[in-house]
Amino acid sequence: MIQILENPLTDKYKKFKEICLSNAIFWNYCEKSTPERISGHIDMPFYSHTLLGRPEVFGYSAKLSPHFELAKDVIIEIIKHNNVDQIQFLLRACVNCIHPTFEIKKSQPHKDHTFNHKNFIIYFTNSGGKTFVEDEYHDPKEDDVLLFDGIHYMETPKQDRRIILIATLYEENTK
Repeated sequence: MIQILENPLTDKYKKFKEICLSNAIFWNYCEKSTPERISGHIDMPFYSHTLLGRPEVFGYSAKLSPHFELAKDVIIEIIKHNNVDQIQFLLRACVNCIHPTFEIKKSQPHKDHTFNHKNFIIYFTNSGGKTFVEDEYHDPKEDDVLLFDGIHYMETPKQDRRIILIATLYEENTK
């Protein structure tokens, strides 16, 4: 289920968004996004700036960016503002960038981890690029925030770059 959270648009949020849309973020090109292969979906290349590395890679979540602390503060502000109390801690976080394509394409459906978690997305641009979760979808607008779990994928944006913060959060009482 997709839960749309209210974004309080705090000063920390505005500062972090400004960084993410500026030249202060160093992007890494990722040729492949997921190991899954489902017909009608592509393994979508993208650019990423890892803030907090996956625990599966190191055996623990690793801070990999000087922008992590500000990103963490923004996530916590939004979680607290929305009274989401079941979240225990951050597992990973990164800023992703997808460029528009002539024809709308869908990424491979996937889950980010093999263990219980929630996905948290903030959309920094108003470029389109729907997010699909199970049988639902969200057509994002700039500054939207989503919280969800389950198999998900996205469409390429219609115009401009689709820049998002994606984080995964450990939730103690996930069904």
